[in-house]
Amino acid sequence: MRANNEIKKKRRVLLKLSIGILIFLLCVIDIRSRLHYETTSPSSSLRYDTALPHTSAALGQVLFVSCNRHDRSQHYWQYVAAAAQCEAAPLALRSAATRCTALYSGQPSTTEGTSCGEVLHYPLSSLSSSPLAPRDRHHSLRGVPPLDGMAWMGDAIYADKPIETEGHRSSLQLGHTENSLPVVKGMWTTQRDSKGYTHFRETCVAPRPDLTIEEEEEILKSRKNEQQRGNFFDKCTAPDYLSVYGTWDDHDMGINDGGKEYKDKETTQKFLLNFLGAPRKDPRWNRPGVYTFHTIPFKKMDDTQKSEFFSEAERKVFQVAEAVYENAFCFILLDVRSFRDRPNATFAGDVLGEAQWRWLEDLLAQQVTAVDPQTHRHTCAMTLIASGTQFMMDVIPSENWSEFPKARDRLLATLRRYGAERVAFLTGDIHMGELGVDFTETALRILGFPLVEATSSGLTHSAGDFGAVAELVPHLFHTPRRLALYMHKNFGMSRLIIGKQTHGAVSLYERYLKNDPNATLTAAQVAEMKTKVDEAVEVGFTIFSIGRHGQPIMRLQFPLEMLSYEQGLTYRDAFVSEAGTVGVVKKRQVDEMSEPTAEPEKQTYKDARGNLQEMFHYPLSPLPRITRLVRFMQYAWFRDRSIPMSLVSTIKMILKVTVITFVVYLLWWWKTRRSRRRRLSSGSLNNSFNASGSGANFTVPQQIAAIVDEIPVRIFSPAKVKKI
Repeated sequence: MRANNEIKKKRRVLLKLSIGILIFLLCVIDIRSRLHYETTSPSSSLRYDTALPHTSAALGQVLFVSCNRHDRSQHYWQYVAAAAQCEAAPLALRSAATRCTALYSGQPSTTEGTSCGEVLHYPLSSLSSSPLAPRDRHHSLRGVPPLDGMAWMGDAIYADKPIETEGHRSSLQLGHTENSLPVVKGMWTTQRDSKGYTHFRETCVAPRPDLTIEEEEEILKSRKNEQQRGNFFDKCTAPDYLSVYGTWDDHDMGINDGGKEYKDKETTQKFLLNFLGAPRKDPRWNRPGVYTFHTIPFKKMDDTQKSEFFSEAERKVFQVAEAVYENAFCFILLDVRSFRDRPNATFAGDVLGEAQWRWLEDLLAQQVTAVDPQTHRHTCAMTLIASGTQFMMDVIPSENWSEFPKARDRLLATLRRYGAERVAFLTGDIHMGELGVDFTETALRILGFPLVEATSSGLTHSAGDFGAVAELVPHLFHTPRRLALYMHKNFGMSRLIIGKQTHGAVSLYERYLKNDPNATLTAAQVAEMKTKVDEAVEVGFTIFSIGRHGQPIMRLQFPLEMLSYEQGLTYRDAFVSEAGTVGVVKKRQVDEMSEPTAEPEKQTYKDARGNLQEMFHYPLSPLPRITRLVRFMQYAWFRDRSIPMSLVSTIKMILKVTVITFVVYLLWWWKTRRSRRRRLSSGSLNNSFNASGSGANFTVPQQIAAIVDEIPVRIFSPAKVKKI
């Protein structure tokens, strides 16, 4: 007995030691992966910066949002209005305006309302039906609309969710339903006619630069016929005059994780276009797909306004920038749903469809990269490519472009082949805010400059609704491409500002434009000015927290030259030390850069005209363990399913195996206990027989069986109260 007890004791010690070593190794692996993969703090460690941004007023500013429910509160538009005004205002006004100090400190404002006008006051269009907010007489400036454009990145409504009421509201976005098309139309009209959203867009967003008098008359005429205006089944029933653009994702198209197989997308496309107020000349009324292109001009200010918003040096840089670029932004809004193949384990499908590829190639060749033959000006200072799903941020097992690696490689190759510079991606879908940059040599070889992505997702709901579980995401899904991740409700903005490196641009102004601001410049002179403008003008991406009353939560800021072929390679292995505060990109010294890597894998593809082209393969991020497991399960068992569905199926399989294992164990335990009781009962009879004078003694195995059998009885039986 003693020998057996010693053996059992040693086994228990070895078991505990093995478990301890396993836990230690898992901790070491986890810490190592964090040190290797993460470049900054996760959302749970983000520092809330209460300081005012010491940057210039905006030369151009756009808003990008996604994931909104029409049946939830629209109060967040007041925070968007405040952020739009304060970010566009000059530093002195930011410091003095009460609305701005509340915004940057994360405190609620003393004034409410979703209209602009309190900080920046300006004449509204005659088509506006909403008044400006009351002006702060002590701290406001006469200016222009703070937002030069707005883009919906998808999921503007949730057509595949049951409508919530005050008595039935769920904080979690679980479950789907199939609503009828009239019900879906009602969702779109409710969101468009929402008082908060209407006041916001009519007072904060600039009118479309291509608006004609005929279109103004059509808008006024449509407003008189309210019944027709609400019939989104027809074409162009609710045209608008504002620079509000958008694409769609799965939920506002009509089906969760849907693609080209969705049968009602032709009808829901009309719903989206009427919601956006697309004019009659918009080609999307007459073709499938919601992909589109728009230009956003620089802010239109007179000399008096420029003197109030900018310093003398900044005004000179502004004028040089206008001499080099026709517009501040180009918006390329892709449709990643209407033509998308079903994702599966082959990873061979397409996202855009050949018609959209042909449109994109023509767009890049004829407009985005075009140079005016008379003025030699380039079309846009910054090109923003909008995609409903994430592009390079691929570690979370959700829908993204990594499920279609050939399509992702083709898009990057197409941008490089047509010489598209100063390009960044805007994405949504994941119910989080995220900023990411790929400074690796691989990205620079493929695109010619670092790859930038800004994700804003979650106006009315977010991953943070899942509580503490959501905060595990930054720890479980590491990636070196991530700068910062915010798990709660948010919205995003991008703006062009003037940085500190203005000397070169100012000197060229003195040389070429001082005597004659409208002087005709040669191609060589414009090229020289472009280099200095790209050095002086910076682009910023900011994610704002709705839960903290619109406070900026993450920033990324860098000069335009970082995304140019001329200077992009010098940003290899660059870093952002504080994405949660100022978010400024910093270069590394040459001796600090990593060792050169091998050339990426090359593949071939056929372009939109059938010509064979070469492309580099853009690799996945180093995958965390969970995502690697999901991809393995997809490859081994769920080959016809997407990565998100493979994740769900994997969880279901684990639960089923756990339940089956537990049931089998219970059956085994019940059978073993029953057999032991029988043996014990047999031993008791023998003891009784021996006590009467005949039979063998109670054996040692029977004693051990009785003791073992007694253990579960003592564990699961209620304790008896001792009598005193």
